[in-house]
Amino acid sequence: MVKFKNLGFDNFDNFKKYFFDTLLISNKTYDYFVNWKKIKKKYK
Repeated sequence: MVKFKNLGFDNFDNFKKYFFDTLLISNKTYDYFVNWKKIKKKYK
């Protein structure tokens, strides 16, 4: 559980809003993290 009061937030909803408002947009997809061609080759 997040200790939102230790982080300076009055309640969890304020912390959650701040968290989602400050997330960075990323172009990383599962293809970035997983070599699907290699997996398919090993599977066959």
